[in-house]
Amino acid sequence: MRSREWLRLKFEDAGLEVTLDGVGNLVGRSKQRGPAVLLGSHSDTQPMGGWLDGALGVIYALECARAMAEDPATSHLAIDIASWADEEGTYLGMLGSRSFAGVLDEEAVLAAVGN
Repeated sequence: MRSREWLRLKFEDAGLEVTLDGVGNLVGRSKQRGPAVLLGSHSDTQPMGGWLDGALGVIYALECARAMAEDPATSHLAIDIASWADEEGTYLGMLGSRSFAGVLDEEAVLAAVGN
């Protein structure tokens, strides 16, 4: 949870409005109006995925949002960031992105068991 709190603060430092949803997704939304590009990855990993599997994509997205907000040529563009929870399937494969997209089946959630 400390790492998620650290990431939340980094999202806020980049000027994003941050939410943590019920499945553990951390989403930072741009304060710019209009269509947004959603960047990010997942916060979990797998044994053979490497220690930066997923997390590096979230940090790359954060840097893109931060750098674009600082550049006058791109500061008007909306960049949102997602750090998805449990994409690798500890409890339920692609849990975070399925929840975000509104396609998470409640029966599958109730039947989910940790691997």
